[in-house]
Amino acid sequence: MSDHIVIVTRTFNAPRALVFKMWTDPDHLVHWVIPRGFAPPIIEHMDARTGGSLRMQMKYSDGSVYLSKWSFV
Repeated sequence: MSDHIVIVTRTFNAPRALVFKMWTDPDHLVHWVIPRGFAPPIIEHMDARTGGSLRMQMKYSDGSVYLSKWSFV
C-alpha cells in the first residue's frame, strides 16, 4: 500500500476559533467527516498540535472498515 497525501482547504463564514474547535475536538469532528453511506467515525487517537496525528476508523454500509491517519503540520 502506498501513502497518499490529501490537502483539504475550505473557507467558512464563521469565527476562526469556532472552526478550529470543530476540527480539533473529537466530539465535534465526528460530525464533520462522515461521507455518505458511512457510520460516524471512531476516533482512536487525536493530538491536533503541530506534529500531532489523528487515527480513525470509518465503517461503510457494506461492513467495510476504512482506516484514516492525519498529520497536523
